Amino acid sequence: MARITIVPSDGIMIVDGVARDIDMTGIDPTIHAVQWQGTRGEIEYNDTKSHEQIDDITPFDSFLALWTAAVPPIPKPKSAGSLSAEELADQMIVDGTMTRAKVDAIKAAR
Repeated sequence: MARITIVPSDGIMIVDGVARDIDMTGIDPTIHAVQWQGTRGEIEYNDTKSHEQIDDITPFDSFLALWTAAVPPIPKPKSAGSLSAEELADQMIVDGTMTRAKVDAIKAAR
């Protein structure tokens, strides 16, 4: 089974390392992220609710369908050394190593 990460605040879903922007309309606004690996996962909340362990990803199937239907991003052939700061930030978001919120916070702190 796939490794899935859903980050509603960034409008991004990553399946087996492939990130795509999708419409998160309808997802619980208290969800910070959904992490799924194989047969188990976790819902991380952005409020005081404790993280929830899950063993069923089907409640998020509609988002997986949107991910499947989304046009994959065009790969960037540049090496990390030749990327601008903005391009590197975008690549890190696609790779799942950074969120849009974190990039925006870094820009605001400059």
